[in-house]
Order: sequence, then C-alpha cells, then structure tokens
Amino acid sequence: MNLEKNNDMIVIIDMVNGFAKEGNMASPLVYEIINPIKKLIDKSLDNGIKVIHYTDSHPSNAQEFKTYPIHCLENTSESLPVDELNDNRIEIIKKNSTNGFLAFNPFTYQKNLFVCGCVTDICVFEFCLTAQKYKEEYNLPYSVNLIKDLVQTYDGEDHEYSKINSTFINMLKQRGINIV
Repeated sequence: MNLEKNNDMIVIIDMVNGFAKEGNMASPLVYEIINPIKKLIDKSLDNGIKVIHYTDSHPSNAQEFKTYPIHCLENTSESLPVDELNDNRIEIIKKNSTNGFLAFNPFTYQKNLFVCGCVTDICVFEFCLTAQKYKEEYNLPYSVNLIKDLVQTYDGEDHEYSKINSTFINMLKQRGINIV
C-alpha cells in the first residue's frame, strides 16, 4: 500500500488501553493488531502522511453505557492510546460515541481515508459507513478505504470474532468502501 503525502491520511479508531490492554472491553484480539498498526503508522509519519486517532473518552454518565459496559472513562488510562501508538505527530480526537465521524469530520483535510483499529462491527463500521455516505451526499472526490488486516473485533458469547469480522468487512465493501 503506497500512500501519498498530499492525498492520503491514516485514521486509527480506538486503539486505546480500554480495548487492547485493560478494562471491561479489552480483547487480546485487539492487542494483536497493535504492532502491525505501529509499523504502518511509523512508516506513514516518517513519509509525511497525516495520521489521526479517534479515542473513546467517556464521562461517567455517558449515554453509551446504556448499551455497553462502562469503559474508557475520561482521564483514566483506559481512554489513552496504547503506548506503542503514542506519538506527538498523531492528532488525537476524543469521542463520546461509537461513531467518531460525529466528533470530527476528517474530510476537512481533503484527503482519502485509510482506516484501521477496532472494533470492526461497531466503531470502525459506523465511522466508515458515515464517512462513505457523507462523501456521497456532498459528491466528494475522496475514497474511504478499510485496511482489512489492521481491523479487529472481540470474541465472546454469541460474537464469534472471525465470522463477525469478515461479515462486517463484506458489508462495508457492499456499501462502497474500498477494502485494501
């Protein structure tokens, strides 16, 4: 994957301690994609590619906690990017919902988006789908690209990760997102 400095941007979704290392929503499957994402990010930053990172950061009364267990409370270690991706060249965008696009519209940078992170069937899915529909609504010339080897979900009862991951990647493809 060759990214161009003036045209492309990496978007990281929720590679925070609360999904990769500790807390109610942490998954070893998410932990496993940290180093491959780090390699992409390091190379991209060294080549002048813009990188933004949407991070869950919830107040204690977050509406999201009506649907999901308490996680990534603001001002806790859970809401911080994993140490491996802690780089002052990455723009951090805190979010209080599963859909980071609602916190910040990345198309203000006028670049193609290359998305990685977690969780494929929740935050990654909602972000990519919203970005795709936004670009269609406003007839923007940019692309939304999902880096399929750098997204992951969790495993659990009634949530078989391999089936869920591939199903949601295919759903995004059917909706016009490029799978790379």
